[in-house]
Amino acid sequence: MSGIERVEFNILQYFSTKENIGFISWDSAAGVFRQLDRESVSNLLSDFRSRQNSVDNLTTRPEGRIGKISAYFPKKKKSAGSSLDFSLEDRVFIISGLWDDVDYAYELQRMAEHTNIDHIVYDMIPVLFPGYVLDFVSQVFEDYMKKVLPISERIFTISKNTSCDTEAVLRSWGVEELPEILDFRLGDDIIIRTPDQDIGSRLLSEDFALVAGTVEIRKNHMLIIYSYLLARDRGIDLPLLVIAGKRGWLSDSLMYLIEHDMYLQDKVRFIESPPDETLASLYSNARYVICPSFYEGWGLPVREALTYGKVTLSASGSSLDEAGGKEADYFSPYSSEELLDLMVKYRNDKELQKREKYIRSSYTPYSWQESISSLYQSYISS
Repeated sequence: MSGIERVEFNILQYFSTKENIGFISWDSAAGVFRQLDRESVSNLLSDFRSRQNSVDNLTTRPEGRIGKISAYFPKKKKSAGSSLDFSLEDRVFIISGLWDDVDYAYELQRMAEHTNIDHIVYDMIPVLFPGYVLDFVSQVFEDYMKKVLPISERIFTISKNTSCDTEAVLRSWGVEELPEILDFRLGDDIIIRTPDQDIGSRLLSEDFALVAGTVEIRKNHMLIIYSYLLARDRGIDLPLLVIAGKRGWLSDSLMYLIEHDMYLQDKVRFIESPPDETLASLYSNARYVICPSFYEGWGLPVREALTYGKVTLSASGSSLDEAGGKEADYFSPYSSEELLDLMVKYRNDKELQKREKYIRSSYTPYSWQESISSLYQSYISS
């Protein structure tokens, strides 16, 4: 699952255990919110988890994808099937806004007149860097955020950097009374039932470097490819490169090069949309992990790699410095030379083991249970 899907999933899973929280889902056909009982939420989460590898995993139930579900904190408990008329004593928590649905944004504006709206922001990338998204996404995203964020009472972000970005964007739009902006730390662990030993054993025959995450232009996979081509020209032998993630937008040129260049055909393996069991095995067996993104709202692969005690080569800037702390090794997202220097450094087993020892002694993992529990406590206490 993608990073945002992982956050949505873990929030809903944790919140579904709390009796003081209700759930609503957006019915796009009717243009209304509908109440969901706890069993429906549980079934939807189970379906999503079991079908995360499926192309249509987000639309397997009438309620729609998990991003359509929001939580609400009623002052007085509402029975299943009761009216969704909220009061000023209630709170509606938008876990993932449907910024491509105009009616959804207008309904939130209407609701904000008589209840409290709180919203999660994962990043402001479509506004700040429209070149990293499809041409229509930037305007649609901005239109939604302009409607919804100013009428929110509180905004929860996934990093301090995203909090700063959100505040800066709101001020650039002329919003004078800013909502309260709070950040919370995401979890690092990948919760799995049975590790995929098969994928691990197939790759254990040789060292491999791992890059995990959606394959899209913003993730900057091409920089790694350039570093590998530099290594080829200089006679430097690098480990197999494993790219694990789903295909995203604006990635066709990268995939074409990998599939047709004779050197890259032997050096790169693409594992599309790996389930968590496979991803966990890849992290566990990788020599090191590379996170080359131009910009991130947080940087889950950085934290996940460090949780596995892996040497982590991360691009600098945005929230990645925040995510990687002093445990990650950094390179410019624009410099294939800097990345190649780090990969050459960690060809040396002693250098690799020394850094791994430091990471294991210095880094403190943070579970999704801790993350969402902290979010929940922060939410109800304020």
